[in-house]
Amino acid sequence: MPELSSLELFYPFALTLVACGFWSVFKLRPEMRSAFWFAISFASGAMAFGVEFFRFVIPDHTQALFGASFYNSMAACFVMGIILRASRKPPKLAIFSIAGLSALTIWILSLLDFHILIRVCLAQFTAGMLLLTALIYGRQRGQTLTDKAVLGIVSLITILLFYSL
Repeated sequence: MPELSSLELFYPFALTLVACGFWSVFKLRPEMRSAFWFAISFASGAMAFGVEFFRFVIPDHTQALFGASFYNSMAACFVMGIILRASRKPPKLAIFSIAGLSALTIWILSLLDFHILIRVCLAQFTAGMLLLTALIYGRQRGQTLTDKAVLGIVSLITILLFYSL
């Protein structure tokens, strides 16, 4: 089994620290439900990178299922946090249906032995669509400078996700 690089170990660790930070904000201020969703989002990201540790011992389709599920969960929870931060009611069913159907499709494509590039493009498209939902629902009156900055960053990420397809 090949050794893991220190960078491969850094991502899950860093994302877990960020998730713990958001979780502590949520515990201190339970009315900030967006912090709860951000904590779950970053924890899902850590799990998605953690799945990579098992790439040599689990079948490709199993890794694809878990990886896609965690990555899509990360995007869906992040979108939930942004929409709640804007004091709007998020379309939970739509958000998690998109994430779930995408993960299921990626798993089926891996079972059919489709090229990994197709699966990555589908994951990017899903994340882009979810972030686009956040941009639509995330606008609010009286936004703080931080809110505007976050929506600007989300806009850039969305453009990059669609551009790289």
